[in-house]
Amino acid sequence: MMPMFVGCGGGSSEPEPPKTPESIDKPSTPPVEIKLPEVVSASGVIEGNQAKLTWTLPNDDRVKNILLNRKEGAVAPDTCQQSHGDAFVRLDKSDQYTFTSLTPGKQYSFRICTSDGNKVSEGITADLTGLRVNVEDVTSLKADVEINSANLTWTTPAADRYSSLKLAYIKGNEVPATCNITSSIALAHGSKSHKLTNLEADTSYSIRLCSVGANDVSSEGQTIRFKTLPIVVVTPLAEVANATVVNNGNAANLTWDLPNDDRVKHVLINQKVGSVSPASCGQNQQDTYVKLGKDSQYTFNDLIPGQQYSYRICTSDNEVTTAGITTKLSGSRISVDNVSDVQTEVGEGFINLSWSLPTAERYLALKLAYAKGDDVPTGCSTDNSIRFDKGTNSHNLNNLEGNTNYSIRICSLGADDFSTDGVVVQATTPPIPPDQDNDGVVDAEDVDDDNDGLIEISSIAMLNNIRNNLNGTSYNDGDTNNTNGCVSSGCKGYELINNLDFSGSEFAEGGSKTNGWDPIGHDDIDAVFNGVFEGNNHTISNLYINSSESALGLFGYIRDSKIANMSLLNVNVNGFTNENDINERARYVGGLVGLVLTPNDESVKGFTRIEKVSVNGQVKSQSGAAGGLVGQINPSYYSCGQTLCDDTPRVFKPSVTIALSNTKGSVSSTNAGGLVGKMWGGTIVSSYSQSQVTGSLNPSVGLKVGRLGGLVGLLEDGIPKNINEEAPVPANLIISSFAAGEVKEGSLAGGLVGEQNAKTAIIASYAANPRVSARDIAAGMVAQWNLKPGFTDEKPVIINSYTRSSQVSGGSFRHGLVAGNSGSGIPAQVVNSHWDRNTTQDGAQRSSNGRYIIRSKGGSGYTSNQLKGNEAVTAENPGYLTQENVDGLNIPTTESPFGGWLPVQGQSYSNEQKLMLFCDDNADGVIQGSETTPIWNKGTVNEYPVINCISKDVQM
Repeated sequence: MMPMFVGCGGGSSEPEPPKTPESIDKPSTPPVEIKLPEVVSASGVIEGNQAKLTWTLPNDDRVKNILLNRKEGAVAPDTCQQSHGDAFVRLDKSDQYTFTSLTPGKQYSFRICTSDGNKVSEGITADLTGLRVNVEDVTSLKADVEINSANLTWTTPAADRYSSLKLAYIKGNEVPATCNITSSIALAHGSKSHKLTNLEADTSYSIRLCSVGANDVSSEGQTIRFKTLPIVVVTPLAEVANATVVNNGNAANLTWDLPNDDRVKHVLINQKVGSVSPASCGQNQQDTYVKLGKDSQYTFNDLIPGQQYSYRICTSDNEVTTAGITTKLSGSRISVDNVSDVQTEVGEGFINLSWSLPTAERYLALKLAYAKGDDVPTGCSTDNSIRFDKGTNSHNLNNLEGNTNYSIRICSLGADDFSTDGVVVQATTPPIPPDQDNDGVVDAEDVDDDNDGLIEISSIAMLNNIRNNLNGTSYNDGDTNNTNGCVSSGCKGYELINNLDFSGSEFAEGGSKTNGWDPIGHDDIDAVFNGVFEGNNHTISNLYINSSESALGLFGYIRDSKIANMSLLNVNVNGFTNENDINERARYVGGLVGLVLTPNDESVKGFTRIEKVSVNGQVKSQSGAAGGLVGQINPSYYSCGQTLCDDTPRVFKPSVTIALSNTKGSVSSTNAGGLVGKMWGGTIVSSYSQSQVTGSLNPSVGLKVGRLGGLVGLLEDGIPKNINEEAPVPANLIISSFAAGEVKEGSLAGGLVGEQNAKTAIIASYAANPRVSARDIAAGMVAQWNLKPGFTDEKPVIINSYTRSSQVSGGSFRHGLVAGNSGSGIPAQVVNSHWDRNTTQDGAQRSSNGRYIIRSKGGSGYTSNQLKGNEAVTAENPGYLTQENVDGLNIPTTESPFGGWLPVQGQSYSNEQKLMLFCDDNADGVIQGSETTPIWNKGTVNEYPVINCISKDVQM
């Protein structure tokens, strides 16, 4: 029984048997590794761009694959591993393989290994390294030689058989050994030709052309030898000589001397328009080409007059053409013929010209230049030049000065407006009668020299002839109507062109006309002046009238007229009653106009306007109406402010307006006013009178009587036009006007107006008379009102006005504003108006029951200095108001007399609301640009006008 060995782990087991010598451990022997066999007899052959490898397989069944590895260069890959070469190939048990698309000129090396699928043999490289892919040469190398050059051509190999080309050449017959010499030329892949230049003539050259592959590996190349051509000295063709060109009319004749050269077969000519010769004698180069034989002249015909032509003449042997000559052949101009036989016909302001033309082909157009005086224009291209088309053989020079010499040049034109020197003539125009307005009617025959539609009046005789055409449509000397020079729409009146003076005329005082001047338009009330009379700021002096005719003045009766911008100086107009016929008496007497008539029809109509007229002198009438400017204005209507009068609301204007006019001197009659004697309907705007106004003697009572006013004697009832039952505005207006003359010796005397009737208004006006006196009633502003029943707005009103007459005296009634009243009806009204309480204590009359006839809102009395603005209105020195139904006249006020006269600020008026009137803010008789135009706001029947105008004091 074997022994048991107890293990350390505390267990029990059987004991190991003792070891025998055979069981003792000995060193182990490694197994023998049998290498895979290699292929044998391997070889590589380059064919074109391919490498064909062949080998003999080993007789070993373990070999399953053949592995190939390729590498560029002369050293084979280290192994057959795929990462150790350029190209790796695994094959079955094959005995050959071909690598394709190899680069010409490159070297390739290979390693061939065997494999059993796991292991790879070391491989063999013998006879497989440094195999180079050859580069293929060009073929068909040729040379086309010239004197100093050679053009080489060849056929290139297949595109993949080379990379580029290189050409080497040397002088001589020894061909370059290679293409890699200093003078070699690199050519791009695909080049099939190359030209060698700058070669020596008559010299041999040797050429080698190689194909180049990778790494600049060159093929052996193709070679060729050639010799450049020798220089052959050839005598050039001779040119023609002594060439000239002579122009004759529209032809150019060229001549030349032929050269002594038998080779010359032809003469060639090229013609070109302009001053520069053709560049060559080529047929397609210029305008005209001519090929001649051995001729010595040639003529070009039908050339353009004035045109320049240039030529080149060459010789030719049918193969070679010379450069030619141009000397004396450049810029030859074809002449232009002048006109001839120039004729002139002169007249007032014109010269008529005619001429004979040159033949049609000898010019293209004409030009005429002229100048005043003896200095002939140097050419026909001046400021006063005129161009004519071809064929024109006459021209009239018009609008020339009279009695003036003119120098005239007529030129013919050719191409590019080339001008001849022309033909010169001179002619003198006769004197021209003046024609101021250039209307074709000489002033001696022109009745309207300035073309403004007004017939010029320059003498008393012409003034007298106005009566022969009272509307101014023609000038009538008593025999013939003359409209010469009137505008196309016809003449419409007359105008003064210089001052006139009646002194020494038949109409002067003491002249052959006993009664003096016969007023224009006085014979028949239906034959009145109804045109325009424009004074142009001239004067008419020493007008004298002594007559019993009904209407007296420079004008007797007028209607729908305009008289403006003139002064009458030293006027003496006296109207009386015929002792033998009391019905023959002067009823309407004025310095300018006797009577302004009502429009012909009773419809809405245009109006008469007297503007900027001044009268200085004496106006008297035994009875009737007399005014320094106008005797009487009859009832007038209103013009519609819009096109159609059935539109509502409407605006109306008085049909008679006196504006910016004045008088100075004396006026006397039974109804006498410094400006207007009696006024039925119209407007006086920005006008004044400094005339002394007196009454007229009534023989039956032996006293002077009459209604007298510093501005207007009798302001009659206005007769407004009432359309569609609208309440009318007042028809008689005095606005922004004043009187400053003495008023005396009458029944009624008012500083501004003798008697003011219903439907009238005095606005922004004043009286500053040195004295106002009357036998019965006297007042600083209006002597007497004449009230009448009717609408509220038909009462007489005085607005924003005042009087500061120095003395108001005489009669039973003496008051500052208004002294008396006649009639009954709607009370009159005073608004913001004042009187001078230094001269008159009361402003308006009271009735027997103590009730004021007027409602004197704002009517107040101030001292003279307060009205002049020289003294303040204070509690110690107040003004005094009159109030209705209050006893006593001395109710004090500290309000300024002109505080309520300012215009309404910020108020706008539509065109339908306003009547636009002139306003002379400073009462100087002139409308200034800075002075505002007043606005009449008719409003409702219970409102009163607002005038943006203040009547101010004027120091006389």
